[in-house]
Amino acid sequence: MSRRNACRSRGSRANGCGTAQSTRGLACGSATHEEETWHPARLIPVAGIKGQDEQERRATSVLLAVMGAVPKFGHALVCPLGAPRGRIRSFAEIQLQDGDGKTHIPDGAIVVERASKEWRALVEVKTSRADLAPDQVNRYLEMARDHGFDCLITISNQITSSHDESPVSVDRRKTRRVRMFHLSWWAIVTEAVLQHRFRGIEDPDQAWILGELIAYLDHENAGAGGFQDMGDRWVRVRDSARQGTLRATDPEVRVIAERWEHFLDYLALGLSQDLGRDVVPARPRKQAPAARVDLLCQGLVSGGELTGGLRVPDTIAPLDLSIDLRARQVTTSVRVDAPADGRPNSQLDSPSAPTGVS
Repeated sequence: MSRRNACRSRGSRANGCGTAQSTRGLACGSATHEEETWHPARLIPVAGIKGQDEQERRATSVLLAVMGAVPKFGHALVCPLGAPRGRIRSFAEIQLQDGDGKTHIPDGAIVVERASKEWRALVEVKTSRADLAPDQVNRYLEMARDHGFDCLITISNQITSSHDESPVSVDRRKTRRVRMFHLSWWAIVTEAVLQHRFRGIEDPDQAWILGELIAYLDHENAGAGGFQDMGDRWVRVRDSARQGTLRATDPEVRVIAERWEHFLDYLALGLSQDLGRDVVPARPRKQAPAARVDLLCQGLVSGGELTGGLRVPDTIAPLDLSIDLRARQVTTSVRVDAPADGRPNSQLDSPSAPTGVS
């Protein structure tokens, strides 16, 4: 799945000419042919990243620093998690001791202060294809509780339907005093694009800094991607569905159903970046994620289909999506109800016809 180029060069401020940096006093707009092949200097460079650990350290430090430098962006990320709208301070690679006196180094911490109120979050970050480790997350939950943090925030490329859902299983007894939230990198990029391109950052310096964050996270070296693919079990499930041999007891069925849920969230966030509106998957509000996956598994086994929808603000109806693995067809459709009044021959009596792509 290709990554989206999220306003890579927007917000550049040098001399008002839209380039990241002028060269030897050349007038704006008079760049030579040679300059057209040069890479612009960036506030946050992606060169020189060596290994997974360095990638995670740099991504953590960059994100937390920009959250403090651009408060509107920072508040958009942490206020829905319970933080007050106050001054944001952030720290990378903090040292904490567990109950046995052993020192651990979580990726970061966020402190938000407003008047006499202080909100503190412990942060654990993964990049690229590295997934969150349940043992590590459970350990950090304990440490967050013991050190007086309000919550643990996990960040990775694993996409969830909301920040209240976690891609890992945890002991829920540990979340009674300390809450846990999850943010995908794709959701973070989406919020940055919405703030930068559509909602607007009034301070030009802050707008430029946010644009540099977007440019950094958009680069493949940053390790902050979106949905990659349907996983290594996709081919087997696809072929079994076409042959009608797929069984509900096959462990791959649930894996693919969960990946489809993530793909719908990825599509919704991508449309949000394009439209500047909060696009969300069309799902029953009170239906638990496990129940949604159960229904997807049933449809995959019985009919070889994966279905879902996207809800775009101010549109007439949700956009329905269906993948028929047996027919090898992808269908998108919008259902429009016929008018209830007027003469019979003036009423539209059938839904809009779906479009198929084999």
